[in-house]
Amino acid sequence: MDPYFQNNNGDDQQAIEVGPVAVGNQPQEGGQEQAVGDVRNRNNNNNNIVQAQQLGPDHDDPPSPQGPPFRMDDPERMPLTTQLHQWAQNIKEAVKAHDDVNLISDFMCAHLAIYFQGDTEAAVENALRLQEFRQDNDILDTLNDSRRAVAKLIKLFPEVYLSYSFNPDDGNYSFAFDMTKISMEKMTRTEMFTTCNAGEYYMHHAMSVDFELIRKGGIIVCECDGYDWTQHLDIHMIQKLRLEIAWTYPLQYQAQKHYNGGVMFNVVLSMLKKMLPTKIGSKFETGFQFEGRLDSIYMVPTVEAANQRLLQSLDIALQRRYELEKSFSLGPQTTDQPTWNFTSHKSPRRRHWIQHYRLEQKIYL
Repeated sequence: MDPYFQNNNGDDQQAIEVGPVAVGNQPQEGGQEQAVGDVRNRNNNNNNIVQAQQLGPDHDDPPSPQGPPFRMDDPERMPLTTQLHQWAQNIKEAVKAHDDVNLISDFMCAHLAIYFQGDTEAAVENALRLQEFRQDNDILDTLNDSRRAVAKLIKLFPEVYLSYSFNPDDGNYSFAFDMTKISMEKMTRTEMFTTCNAGEYYMHHAMSVDFELIRKGGIIVCECDGYDWTQHLDIHMIQKLRLEIAWTYPLQYQAQKHYNGGVMFNVVLSMLKKMLPTKIGSKFETGFQFEGRLDSIYMVPTVEAANQRLLQSLDIALQRRYELEKSFSLGPQTTDQPTWNFTSHKSPRRRHWIQHYRLEQKIYL
């Protein structure tokens, strides 16, 4: 286990900067950073907006609808320890040696290194799964494509995704959504399921914009008041989703907090979370209460305005992710790399892996 991952202070290892990390196109006056502030100032005039609240273990209040402007040039969020840098180099060389995996960016090598903590084979297998996930869902993995995919998802579910904001005190990002507005009937349609996968992929990118966030993990906030298990619960669909983005994208969760769920909701959710990967299910927390529904905070003054605010916040985060992915470099190799030979032990292709898992878990979709 990398000590930086344990305590985030880097005391046990020397934190090193490798390659350029600052984004070249910093916001100018009147640009995107100013625009975010303008939105926040307008929203704060509305009496339904709460003041910024810290979302921690001792606080039930949800995060504010719009956090402070995103820092587009903060190098403090991009250091790697010596150990993480070496793991990232190992992943980079292993990907080169694998016939089925396309080359990935140095940023993504570091992303996988932080998540898999030295397990190079698991990281390379995950790179292959991500590659095939993108192919299956027509994901180009570009900023322009992210705008298309995210806008399409929010148009499909205009009242599900409530807010995306940055918490400067904890240094993480918070995503709020309304579980009661998810339509399982829409999710069962192939085209719409692809829309969900593509949009969620880019939203996961937005939750992984820099190494500090990848290391810490984001916070998910869920509105559950009025959740009807007979309408919203589809075991097969949950299993299908589990086999898609949740098992494919290397995303850390700091917590997923469920508000206004009620006793029955909390009991059923405690059983369902066992169906999710441990890294996700173990972060589920229930029992949080808030006076009123979360959409009374976020979906103001109208649903359309809230959607535009959300799209703008996500776009700023995704710009940062792609700028850092373009500019970050691991630099030259610092040590001899191990020899990687995948000819005798290839990672299973994603479709075969999913088929095997379904049979193993007796999941029939």
